[in-house]
Amino acid sequence: MDALRISNMGPYSLADPWQIMFDLARESRKPGSNDLVPYWICEEGGYRIRRHIPAMPLSRELGRMEALRKTLVAYRMVFGQPRQEDLVGYLAARAGEDIDVDVLARLRVDLGVSD
Repeated sequence: MDALRISNMGPYSLADPWQIMFDLARESRKPGSNDLVPYWICEEGGYRIRRHIPAMPLSRELGRMEALRKTLVAYRMVFGQPRQEDLVGYLAARAGEDIDVDVLARLRVDLGVSD
């Protein structure tokens, strides 16, 4: 590195930049939270993802919506990215009476924004 860059780095000149970033992130997290926070959730803006399916009343799209949702759950399971609420519903529907939905809900890892 040239002398100008080294002199402008201040107290971090010889430190590991990744360790510094992780330390700063750990110090700035909310009390009671842990390291299991997804990077794609932005709490400050309060944005939420909403699903809207434009369908006219009595149209074929309404009947196909549930089949599409089941296909989406299976697709995400294959790629290791299930939405856990959908996965719990899918498993409950497939297993019928033999599965306890409350137990499944307690076993899931919630990566959503707390309300």
